[in-house]
Amino acid sequence: MAVAVAPGTHLYPGYVTVGKRDSNGYFQGQIADPDTPGTDVTSSAMKLENITAFDPGTDTKPTITITGGQQTLGKVRLPASELSTPTFTLTEFDEAFHALFVGNYTNDAAYNTARVIRPLNAYQEDFIDCFVRFHIRRTHRTSTSFVQYWDIYTYLNAVIEQTSGPAVTEQTGNATNPGNIGYSLNLSPSTRDITGELLSGMTLGAQDDKDVALVHRSLLPLQTTVYNADGIEVVFTLGFRPSTTDATGAIGNNYTLNGVQASVTSVVVATGVVTISAAGSSADIAIVDGTTEWTAI
Repeated sequence: MAVAVAPGTHLYPGYVTVGKRDSNGYFQGQIADPDTPGTDVTSSAMKLENITAFDPGTDTKPTITITGGQQTLGKVRLPASELSTPTFTLTEFDEAFHALFVGNYTNDAAYNTARVIRPLNAYQEDFIDCFVRFHIRRTHRTSTSFVQYWDIYTYLNAVIEQTSGPAVTEQTGNATNPGNIGYSLNLSPSTRDITGELLSGMTLGAQDDKDVALVHRSLLPLQTTVYNADGIEVVFTLGFRPSTTDATGAIGNNYTLNGVQASVTSVVVATGVVTISAAGSSADIAIVDGTTEWTAI
């Protein structure tokens, strides 16, 4: 089903998905070191469901006003002097999320097998550059229909920071989400989308072929998986069941090889197995960004 441009209203946040990016801007999922992922290695984005709020914020774009003779002669709008700081709120403390994307530490479950120990990592020096996606439910109104889609805000180069919580107090009555945790994103520009494609290869019209985020609108949520090839294997498995067997690489299952959109041999819905057209070369980067209903494999 083709997606047409139409007005709509944002309703609520549904999901957050997060994955690391390497220094060339490619999605690398949850791989420990995105710049040395190894070969014949597959990784998918981490999915969080406990989001209650999301605000993309607004860029600061100064205005220069020229006056003279007790009148305004003109105004000039300047490019952004400061990027927005998107914020979001989660209702639960997710140990895996914090270890991998916020604090850059390890949850130690080996030192004492009856507990998990984590540091606050107050002296952290290395910060993780991430793709961060927010699935926002929205309406889609045309002259013949009124349906719901997902507006998927896709931040291309973000560092996640915890800004508040979990603050707790004594409970004296009924409560909802008593331990909310606030986060923000520190943004930098990127020339590459989460799909692997360069912005210059898409018909976006983004200034200088770079941006801090793209918004993908889709009828279904989107999952992202990377396969770092070894030049031998021709199959890999997605993180969740795909919603379609589309193998063209340009409809339900967007597929790129080293940043160029391509087709695959097959996609199996029941198993999530993707068969690529050829083994290719070692260290090829194959990325599938496709529709899903979050059914486990």
